[in-house]
Amino acid sequence: MRKARCPHCQYETEEVPMSRLCTECLTFSADWYVYDWQAYRQLARWAIRANAVLLALCAFNGVIILRSGAENVIQAAICLLAIPAIIGIVVNFRRIHCPEKYHGHRFRDIFTWRTRRQEGKRS
Repeated sequence: MRKARCPHCQYETEEVPMSRLCTECLTFSADWYVYDWQAYRQLARWAIRANAVLLALCAFNGVIILRSGAENVIQAAICLLAIPAIIGIVVNFRRIHCPEKYHGHRFRDIFTWRTRRQEGKRS
């Protein structure tokens, strides 16, 4: 069973309301905390796979750049996507191997590509 908690008033319910509207404080939020370890772990594994594919594409792109001696700046800049991919893999790998630290999650907690400034605007 999934439990959910409103981010504004901390009201706990059995599942996230379809309207995303809290029945206690009557505020809308897309950032409900969900207590479902299996779903969290599944999403984190999917994010690890997606970042691994991106990392493989960056490596393939790097090999093409080295073999052809291309001087295209845009093609070289694509290799910089490896940095957030590696960070995402490490962060999600640590999270799914520490179930004792799990205290609920939001969907945006899985994807580490979001900047802190963007998170501050939503909270």
